[in-house]
Amino acid sequence: MPFTLGPRATSAGYRLAAFDQIGSTNAEALSRARAGERGPIWFVTSEQTAGRGRRHRPWIAPRGNLASSILEVLSVSPAVAATLGFAAGLALEAALAKLSVEAALRSPGSDDLKFSLKWPNDVLAGRQKLAGILLEAEAVSGGLAVVVGIGTNVVAAPTDTPTPATSLKALGIDVSAGEVFAALSDGWAGFRGIWDNGRGFAEIRRLWLDRAAGLIERSRAIGANESAQLHAIGKQQMVQRAMNRAEERVQVALALHVTESGAGIVEVAIHPRVVLRHRLELGNQVHRRTLTCEVAAPQRNRRVRRRRDASS
Repeated sequence: MPFTLGPRATSAGYRLAAFDQIGSTNAEALSRARAGERGPIWFVTSEQTAGRGRRHRPWIAPRGNLASSILEVLSVSPAVAATLGFAAGLALEAALAKLSVEAALRSPGSDDLKFSLKWPNDVLAGRQKLAGILLEAEAVSGGLAVVVGIGTNVVAAPTDTPTPATSLKALGIDVSAGEVFAALSDGWAGFRGIWDNGRGFAEIRRLWLDRAAGLIERSRAIGANESAQLHAIGKQQMVQRAMNRAEERVQVALALHVTESGAGIVEVAIHPRVVLRHRLELGNQVHRRTLTCEVAAPQRNRRVRRRRDASS
């Protein structure tokens, strides 16, 4: 099936540049922006050979998968542009939900699947990564060229990813990259309109949180000697000091909060007295991280005072 824009995207004035094979749709979009292209225009392919994700990890799309990038030149700050990634996640989640329902109707007895969004840039099916989003921006004449790259595992998934990955085919959803793109382009037109150059981010954030995965990832008892499991969210020395000051056996709750600016705060509450907060700011990449540690005052003196009051 050839690539075509959905009817909503077409009526909204989006254009399309489709490729049989390309190195990177994001790189092509940025190159066009430097040459004067102002969008809005989609760059799509079913075979990407030199793509990349966050932290410059390779993102290769074997034939049959979808690699797509939308280019728009906007009059917004980089911080506001960074929140456009949330609209992209919503657009893809809506497209996948629609295709899942349609696939279930075509195959009686099968179930439509539920998808969720992981901060800042993943779409999940269960706990497996189905798609990734990479937002890049560059100043050009007339504004800020913003490129949102969206890679979707349609027929195959990589095996060497930090988060286990899956594909629509593995999930029993038999669709083509062209069908996914048409639904995605319509979803983008809708949620991009809600975002409205950042003015509608409060509504985008609310919708995103309704679909968010991992807001509470785990809550269980751990021992002080298991503090290594927390090193991914902070410096080893700070975590170890916090663990040493807590009880020998503590409860750990890991939560993710999304602020009104789109930043993510990973919060680890080490009960009864320790909270670690790891703030990750948005940018072309996640570029600034702040770790804070709060240790509440011991409660023993308060309990002693209550006993004295009761005995007097």
